[in-house]
Amino acid sequence: MSDKLQRLIDSVGIELWNGHLHLVISGAIDDTLHVQGPGSPLLAVASTFFLQSLRAHWNEACLGIAKMFDRHKDTATLWKMLEQAKAQAGAFSKLSPSQVRQSCAGWEKQVRQMENKCGLLKERRNKVIAHLELRPDGKVSLARTQRIPYDDLLGFYRQAIGITNELAECYKGGRAVLISFANAELSKAELRRLCEILSAQTGRQNG
Repeated sequence: MSDKLQRLIDSVGIELWNGHLHLVISGAIDDTLHVQGPGSPLLAVASTFFLQSLRAHWNEACLGIAKMFDRHKDTATLWKMLEQAKAQAGAFSKLSPSQVRQSCAGWEKQVRQMENKCGLLKERRNKVIAHLELRPDGKVSLARTQRIPYDDLLGFYRQAIGITNELAECYKGGRAVLISFANAELSKAELRRLCEILSAQTGRQNG
């Protein structure tokens, strides 16, 4: 029989891993451009590419976490994963059915708190990224102009990944495949190397 809970854990986990990676890459580009300023080799060589890449990675990061709170019937979300965990409470390797329900109540509380803090994020997803809002007054939605702090989004990902990993480990024990966090310093180091290469090439061309 198909293991619906494991499929949900896998789907949610992959989406969170990808979204966190997009967030880390957007942060690395933003930090690099901020530190180097207008004279950055990235802007000198390919400004449109890197500025649009920053925007695209950021939007994907916003979309990835916003998906976790969808209420549509056939979606893989944190809510659906926890609902299925309760339905398969007798199948957990490390918890009794009553312990599963108790743990799910705690995880659901965390998810509810996250969702309550994600109003602007969900608005951005619904009105800017996934759909395009047409306002009769011609005004621009706050979701398009108001920036969500990087640290807030990073906190959402850390909490969501933590819940998913805890659930997976309780379900499968030592056989659980846990989500790893993307390495922000590695992404920054890769961009620094790219800047060095671009600077050297530009210097040779100008020389």
